[in-house]
Amino acid sequence: MKKKALSLLLVLVLVFPLCTVSAGGEYYLTENRFLIKLNGKDMQSDLPLMNYNGNTYVPLRAVSEGSGLIVNFQEETSTIYIANMDKYNIQTLVMCLDTFKMIERIYHLLRESNLALNDAFGASANTENYFILTDLNYAKDYYGLANDYVDILESKKTCFYNAPDDQAIIDNVISKIKKFVSVADALCSNSIDNLNNGLSLSYYADSFYKYDAQTLTDLYREISEIAREGYERYYDAILDY
Repeated sequence: MKKKALSLLLVLVLVFPLCTVSAGGEYYLTENRFLIKLNGKDMQSDLPLMNYNGNTYVPLRAVSEGSGLIVNFQEETSTIYIANMDKYNIQTLVMCLDTFKMIERIYHLLRESNLALNDAFGASANTENYFILTDLNYAKDYYGLANDYVDILESKKTCFYNAPDDQAIIDNVISKIKKFVSVADALCSNSIDNLNNGLSLSYYADSFYKYDAQTLTDLYREISEIAREGYERYYDAILDY
């Protein structure tokens, strides 16, 4: 704990002078030629370490993450958040991990829904309506279950109290789920009505293959990528705790 507190102090000492840059003017920097030890190890950074008037300036993310701190940038407010990992207890880290596991389950539901729609609209002209209706209802069940997770995801955002970027990621996932459900629901509901009224599915099948199939596929794949990246990040955080 003392090491982390010392590292946080190091971040503040190194970062604070940067605040004067916003006042305007020209600053002439030279490359830092000193070796920097961070918690006893050589500091690693892909960006140059600079010197100005005898003060050393280092990349904020490199020194923070090298000290075991979490760094998040919130684009909407142009704010950088730095938090000590100790503020995330193990229970909170597990909750965050479980949230991304839930997003992975949602991905599978949306994927199955999309497959059912493909089966329904790809059925041959000789396929009985009963089987097409079954596929359409399967699709509705799958995306309906995924939509049920929306309220749960909203409530789980609170566990990311030190990670506004992750809160924004959850909002993004919720938006993608709602978009998927909106597109899929329109296809299913209209197609079921047509079949029940003895009408053809050709219009909705054409729409699905020309526009909607790729949209739905892109959505659930994006959700899968979000789930994988978030899960791996919090899984590593738990191992390092």
